Amino acid sequence: MVLDQTNSCESSLLYSVHEGSADQHIRLFIMLDPDWSNKKSFPEVLVEPVKALGRKAIDLRIMDDPFFDVLPNFIRYNRFTMKRWILNNCKDYVSTSIEHKETELMAELKSEVDKLAEVYIDERDKAVEILNEERESHTKAACGIDPQSR
Repeated sequence: MVLDQTNSCESSLLYSVHEGSADQHIRLFIMLDPDWSNKKSFPEVLVEPVKALGRKAIDLRIMDDPFFDVLPNFIRYNRFTMKRWILNNCKDYVSTSIEHKETELMAELKSEVDKLAEVYIDERDKAVEILNEERESHTKAACGIDPQSR
């Protein structure tokens, strides 16, 4: 992606943040050049690309201030309006994304707990075995039996 290097902050943000389809959507905003005469209604040609951009930002976990600061450079609405519009139109996707991430993290946690449980159970079994051997040798020593004579 070739960006104007005059504003390095925005360029680096866009380059590092918007990979894949989000980058394509930003290019699409520039190429579409929709009719901005009616500021009260969002241009229909941009509805799906902006929703896709919002979903991509949610997936990348970048739905924050720098993301919304850059949007007015591509879409001729102010930061507040774009933030409100994207959050309203992507709210179902946010909950789905959170549920998906939660499921993914729970599966990873269960896997790690299962691995650790096996290790701890093995260590416990070894410790119990050593303790039983020590008890047995102490019992035999207390009774006067030589533990080495077995």
